[in-house]
Amino acid sequence: MNLNNPENENSNAVSVVLPCSIDTFGEFISGLLGKPQEIDGGEFGPYAIDEKDIEQIYHLILQRVLQQNNVHPISFTIKIVHDDGTSIQINSLSDFQSFAEVKPVVSTEVQ
Repeated sequence: MNLNNPENENSNAVSVVLPCSIDTFGEFISGLLGKPQEIDGGEFGPYAIDEKDIEQIYHLILQRVLQQNNVHPISFTIKIVHDDGTSIQINSLSDFQSFAEVKPVVSTEVQ
């Protein structure tokens, strides 16, 4: 690491030079910032939930993440499994809110 400013020796400005390749620079910055956190888990059993329950869970997680880490989640994904074995993955809350299933199926699982 070089803390000297070769362009202007009389200046109070300081530059930092990291002697690493472009490939390792990303790893270096990633190591400083830490790894993204992922909340994972499940509660198994029969539950009756609706669209509003899922929206409330989303907003609760968003509120906790913002309060504790002052960051925004990078993604929200929900997978809905149907009684005929099919499923659909939805990748945002707004897409979930506007989604309307056209097939006559019953949702049996939410991930």
